[in-house]
Amino acid sequence: MREAKYSSLNHAEHNYSLCQEVSKLNSYPDWVVTLSFYSCLHYLREKLFPMKLVVSGKNVNVKSFDRFCQVKAINGAKHTIMKNLVIEKCPDNISSSYKRLLDLSYTSRYNQYQTSPKLADYALRSLEGIRKHCNC
Repeated sequence: MREAKYSSLNHAEHNYSLCQEVSKLNSYPDWVVTLSFYSCLHYLREKLFPMKLVVSGKNVNVKSFDRFCQVKAINGAKHTIMKNLVIEKCPDNISSSYKRLLDLSYTSRYNQYQTSPKLADYALRSLEGIRKHCNC
């Protein structure tokens, strides 16, 4: 059996679908936040790549985020690298939503599951805004 080719959009849609199901339960706002963030991460990767870069005077077409990190020889926390890329390449409202979702996802995972439904609603609204921006 052939393995399916990886797609950021497929990954985003998978997370989005699960996020919608979990949000209907009204019992897991921490997971709604986390799933919203990871959906947005993959939607934005789909939107940003492929990307043209100039590296050592050469034009390079970079097809994925992981390849971007290799080509740019960037080491470090990939969430920080992605956040900086979103800040650089996306409108302010999208980068602000993404940064807030990143922060909320960190907090929701390590806050003894004590994420408020209000924050989950914010995460869902942010997800829809980023999804719309990415034309998905």
